[in-house]
Amino acid sequence: MNIRSLAIACFVVPGLLFAGANIAEAKEDLEPGDPFAAVDGDPIYIGEINLVLTQRIAATDLTRVGEDVRRATALVLVRRHLAMKAMSKLGGETLRDSIDRRLQAYAGEAKRRGTSVAELAAARQATEDAMLADIAWTTAWTQYLKSKMTPENLRRYFESHSDRYSAATFDGLTDQADLRRDAANALFESLVASQSETKVKWFIESLYQQERQR
Repeated sequence: MNIRSLAIACFVVPGLLFAGANIAEAKEDLEPGDPFAAVDGDPIYIGEINLVLTQRIAATDLTRVGEDVRRATALVLVRRHLAMKAMSKLGGETLRDSIDRRLQAYAGEAKRRGTSVAELAAARQATEDAMLADIAWTTAWTQYLKSKMTPENLRRYFESHSDRYSAATFDGLTDQADLRRDAANALFESLVASQSETKVKWFIESLYQQERQR
């Protein structure tokens, strides 16, 4: 990747108030190991975008993925890293140990199947670091949701947002899918908002997308 300028955009998140929009210009011959942004100095790589596109939305030809989809995916990943930073602070050593066990288990399973994390990542046009970051996120987010999405918390969320749902009462709600989705989204937004002083830098102009204030 040939970056011609290091005038990099910085912002703090939500509101998300941006301190600048001078972003490093780069040629579009991007590799999975190229960083497109950094959260508090920790880089986020193109490979993470590729992994989401190939693993989450089953894109088979990344050259045909539109720039709007790439930009949206990049923004989601930046926000995900912010949420991960918040969860890491909350979970501490217990969460770190849980993530380490999951990563070791994943690597062990790959080895038993005659492959490796690096090879699995390469098949998705990603990197080993991108794959490990994705596993760490999934582990942390799953545990966080499990701890927060209790019947009592769901009831409280419903009572605060009852106008969104067809049932008049929480007990009358026969399908909780929408409620659980909305509550999970609210938890995610809260985690991101808790990192309001965390600086984010963008390196790739074509992937930069200023988020609307909430």
